[in-house]
Amino acid sequence: MPGVSTPEGTSCASVRDPGSDITAWTNSFQNIQCYDTLKVNAILNEIEGKNHDGKPAKTPTIFGMNFQALSVGQKLIEKSISTKGGYLDGAGTPSAALLSEFQFIDDSIGEMVNKIKDRGLYDSTLIIITAKHGQSPIDPNLWNPILNTGSSPQPSWARPT
Repeated sequence: MPGVSTPEGTSCASVRDPGSDITAWTNSFQNIQCYDTLKVNAILNEIEGKNHDGKPAKTPTIFGMNFQALSVGQKLIEKSISTKGGYLDGAGTPSAALLSEFQFIDDSIGEMVNKIKDRGLYDSTLIIITAKHGQSPIDPNLWNPILNTGSSPQPSWARPT
């Protein structure tokens, strides 16, 4: 993606993680940031009074997007670089890969807030940050997979008889 750089200034002109499975953006901790940057850039354009690809347009009343980087950071195990996302313990300590995704998202939101301020829209803008759902258990030691064996997460005493 020539001309696209993450908020940290990393170029997306070439695949950032060429050793990964490049059949999907979600197969790499680094490549997903470039995908999300496309959406952040579209929002920055809209705040600036342009459409998503930079042509003049009316500034929308509502801006919105989602980040895939956090989902990837929570659940990906990227074998090509021997890196695992998720949390390290029950206190929610993020792995290095997940922390990188948090930092990327924080920087991206910062760019949007700064653009809102630059356009004089900050005092009339409500900023809501939410999450759809979590992607991994906080405490990896308590994760108990349900294999395709007919087992159920429902306790035996609560199952219909």
